[in-house]
Amino acid sequence: MINIIMRMTQILKFFCIPLFFIAWISNTFAANMRPYPPYPYVDLHAHLFMKEGMGFLFCGGFHGPLHANSWDDKLSSQANPASLEASKLGVVVVSLYATRPLTPDPQKAIRKQIQMAEKFVARHPSWVLAKNPTQALQAYQSGKRIMILSLEGASDILETEEDLKEFIDQRGIRIVTFAHLLEDHYSGTALLKGMKGLGSSPISWIRSHVIKPHYCEGVNVSDSGLKPRGLALAEALLARKVWIDLTHASDHTQEALIPLMQQAGQPLLYTHTVLRKYHRAERALADWQLRLVKKSGGIIGLMPVEDMLSGTRTSNRKCGGVFSLAKQYNEVANVVGPQSTLIGSDFNGAVVHLKPPNTGEFAGIFTAGERTGSAGDKLGRKSDTTQCKTSTSLDGPAGLWNIGQTPDLWMALQNVGANVQPSIESGALQFLKAWQRAWDGNPINVEITECVQPRPFFDPHEFDFF
Repeated sequence: MINIIMRMTQILKFFCIPLFFIAWISNTFAANMRPYPPYPYVDLHAHLFMKEGMGFLFCGGFHGPLHANSWDDKLSSQANPASLEASKLGVVVVSLYATRPLTPDPQKAIRKQIQMAEKFVARHPSWVLAKNPTQALQAYQSGKRIMILSLEGASDILETEEDLKEFIDQRGIRIVTFAHLLEDHYSGTALLKGMKGLGSSPISWIRSHVIKPHYCEGVNVSDSGLKPRGLALAEALLARKVWIDLTHASDHTQEALIPLMQQAGQPLLYTHTVLRKYHRAERALADWQLRLVKKSGGIIGLMPVEDMLSGTRTSNRKCGGVFSLAKQYNEVANVVGPQSTLIGSDFNGAVVHLKPPNTGEFAGIFTAGERTGSAGDKLGRKSDTTQCKTSTSLDGPAGLWNIGQTPDLWMALQNVGANVQPSIESGALQFLKAWQRAWDGNPINVEITECVQPRPFFDPHEFDFF
């Protein structure tokens, strides 16, 4: 009997060991070849319905043909149902916007935009207009595509309790970009770069540059923060589980909003921004804010916008903005993680997008180590095999000009060295799970410190017009 058992054991070893290796090889191959989700991309800030927000100044509506034809066409439609379908976006945060005097009745314009979103979803059953993160997660994991309503600029829209009941409780706005371009009765707004800041917020710009200068990380910042009415609105929004987007808020406004968000359990959210170390203005993300995003488990959307990326130092600026975006992407991803580093395109947002790279120039921007953020590699090494081209539609004469190019934007980033694969694989789920944490409301304890630094003797970017 013992001999029989020993022989059976040897036979089992003979078969099991090869089967084990076959299984191991199969699992390894499957892990390396795992497909992306069918709709893997996220856009944290897209103005799909800007015609209703800007009126006569904007050319073309969402339900018509695209009117833009180039990366620098700022005031023509860059999104419609066909291009949105082609975008492979799994999650799109639709930014609703309206302002006087372009729209005499901003609230009416916002209502119209919400109706258009509802109409689109009703006609396209693969899409869901999500009212809460649980619904969004379940829908996304079942193969649906998610649309989330966001409001850019609370002023003139959320003025009364009745407004909150209508636009938040009933119509389903779930993210609010608290401030926008102009200081208002709610809060101070982040100063734009150079003379653009003087044009958009002249009083705040003069106070912060001339009368009582304030600085953070070497740039002037607004001396205006969260105001009493803004505090009341923030508390009302947080009580309704609205996720506050800190983009456009002045540093001092953020210093007041962030503790409130922490108490409400909200990870920090910046839907469309760039790094302040390159874009020398308060409008961009400071290092102290970047660190807080990491500590809170938050989310950042980077902008594929030329003038926001113009100060980024790469080895060859002639290559175009996609290389600058890739560099910023890797730097942000090295801090907060690639799954939390997404794109906020600002399509239809009256900005210029990425120009076509100069495909006749050699770039050599990234080494293999820089793709993964390894220490010790220096940016700027030349390569005789790496050209400026991205091997995508972004190389064409129109550059990045419509939302349907979203897959090519991510492919271009990957082709020039950005570590985007983790974001493509799981960035949508990461964002929806962060929204779930914001919704659940478990307090977050992250210490913040005020950032006031002396101004450098001379900053050559300070008076840039672009």
